[in-house]
Amino acid sequence: MKLIRAIRKGYIKSKDEIVQKPRFYNLWDQEVDQRHRPFSLTAPKIALPQHNESYNPPSEYLFTKEQEKQWHNTDPEDRKTNFVPQK
Repeated sequence: MKLIRAIRKGYIKSKDEIVQKPRFYNLWDQEVDQRHRPFSLTAPKIALPQHNESYNPPSEYLFTKEQEKQWHNTDPEDRKTNFVPQK
């Protein structure tokens, strides 16, 4: 009797009655309901700074005069780091 009552009240549905929701949807589509959209999109995580990127790096990570000249002469695309470490 419990199963019959659940079917009559609509708690249990047959395979024919179940409506399949689409797995993916167009995020920028205007016709999609607002309730199906996520509340916010999270930004990608950035990499944590390494030792040479720290505020007060040890002296072994500082550039010498020759290394600094070489860094300035190389193309920005070819540089290993985007900055000159300083104390």
